[in-house]
Amino acid sequence: MTERLYRQDSFLTQFSARVLECAPIAGGSAVVLDRTGFYAAAGGQPCDFGRLGGGQVIDVNERQDGVIVHTLGASPDFAIGDTVTGTIDFRRRFDFMQQHSGQHLLSQALVRTIGAETLSVHFGDDASTVDVDSAAISPAQLDALEDEVNRAAQADLAVIVREVPDTEVAAYGLRRPPKVAGMVRIVEFEGYDWSACGGTHVSRSGQVGAIVLVRLEKRRGGTRLTFMCGNRAILHHRALNTQALALGERLSVAALDVLPAFDRWRDEGQALRSRLSEATEQLLDAEASRLRAAGRRIGAENWIVAVLDGREPEEVRALAKRLASDAQTVVLLASAGARTF
Repeated sequence: MTERLYRQDSFLTQFSARVLECAPIAGGSAVVLDRTGFYAAAGGQPCDFGRLGGGQVIDVNERQDGVIVHTLGASPDFAIGDTVTGTIDFRRRFDFMQQHSGQHLLSQALVRTIGAETLSVHFGDDASTVDVDSAAISPAQLDALEDEVNRAAQADLAVIVREVPDTEVAAYGLRRPPKVAGMVRIVEFEGYDWSACGGTHVSRSGQVGAIVLVRLEKRRGGTRLTFMCGNRAILHHRALNTQALALGERLSVAALDVLPAFDRWRDEGQALRSRLSEATEQLLDAEASRLRAAGRRIGAENWIVAVLDGREPEEVRALAKRLASDAQTVVLLASAGARTF
């Protein structure tokens, strides 16, 4: 089993290790070390990226025997038995530390505010989600939830990591029972939340930064919440603010007045479209009467043949329908211009 250095220090950015296995695979190489600072994908949290020697680490996974396998995107510049230096992409690591730690706080806040249990978690590159067992969460509950989870983050709680025998786990009041036997790694946000977890976390809850709930949707009898923490929340706010300001300029209102201004613009547009539709119907009726009067009689039938300039296919169809409503009328219409129909 590979020694996992990140379990003692999530802020570790560089380490040295001995190469135990090194084999070519499709698209690169698979490397096993005696110890590693790279987090292997687990529990919904993606793996770390970085460098091993001179090679780029593009994937990290755990084998069934507990060994961590590092996938390099090319052939390595080291061999079995060598000591190699690993460097973690800490920007990515810290991002997921914020998201993962924020999820611990969010799952506890869900229990405290609305009594909802977390069923599953997914950490994405842009946003993360928790699926909960509550079938409905009201806007007021959502606001209370966001207030509570940010209160916990702003309390700057110490994050305490300990490993205890599974026989002692019950004393910690975990939100969910552990999925492992033997020694269990418990992550505590001091006095607030206790969870069995093998992931990477911040050292104090204040490092999570702001936690924003950006979407709520129904999901298989429960609810899925999309959330962002820390730097992601800042970037999300920046993008929304930029759009709100731009829309405000287009609508000649302040950014916070965009929604009522849009509603007015939409209602006015619908009214104009309705009036335009009525006027179009009247024009088509008048044009149908003119073409019918100009038709050529052949026997008992009235033949109407015309080329219309630059008309849309929908208008030509509507006009032909009016003219062909009489069983004694034969109609051939064409629209000429950029689009011929």
